[in-house]
Amino acid sequence: MVGPLLVRYAARLLDGDWHKAEDVLQETAARARKHARFLRTRGEHVRPWLYTVVKNLVIDHHRARQIRPLELMPAEEPDTVWDGTDSTLTSQVVLAALRE
Repeated sequence: MVGPLLVRYAARLLDGDWHKAEDVLQETAARARKHARFLRTRGEHVRPWLYTVVKNLVIDHHRARQIRPLELMPAEEPDTVWDGTDSTLTSQVVLAALRE
């Protein structure tokens, strides 16, 4: 079975990102299905074709990340400072409701 080997290869090219490597493997499988008629004529040359597809997909991924890098957005700070007043008032309202 070549699947686990392809995932390991993709993960190595993706700096250990196993989730992305699995995505690459799924896309490779989809392309293999799409080109099934061509691949049947290749016989034992299918394996190098699969590795080439994985490598090309990883290269495409790296290029896409260079064009549109992931930006880490800082968490927005609330405009008001929490002082516990709201919580205290809520607790008093709940206690009053329970007494009734």
